[in-house]
Amino acid sequence: MCLGTMILTSVLTFAAKVGFNRAKKLFEETPVQRAAAATAADFPNCEVAPAFKKWCESDNFADLLDALTRGDRSITTASIVTSFIKTTEFFNGDDTESTAESILNGKDH
Repeated sequence: MCLGTMILTSVLTFAAKVGFNRAKKLFEETPVQRAAAATAADFPNCEVAPAFKKWCESDNFADLLDALTRGDRSITTASIVTSFIKTTEFFNGDDTESTAESILNGKDH
């Protein structure tokens, strides 16, 4: 498992433990907005910050949190990326999946 996946899994696990509403609030606070803005700066041709906000407020994100809470080990990087893309309608041409994965892993593409 790559470091980015471990970090994302840790964030989702934390959110599952504290509850969706509390975790959702984290994404409305300044530190998260700063993190989204910093990530967005690495991807100037993509609408990163609004996509993060939309995804984190979605039922799909809540379902991922619920699955983690239940101990579902079938959650993969690919399923997280797919959730992000489908929920936010994120698009970057032929590079949509790889860019979404880079964004979610916090890596510049």
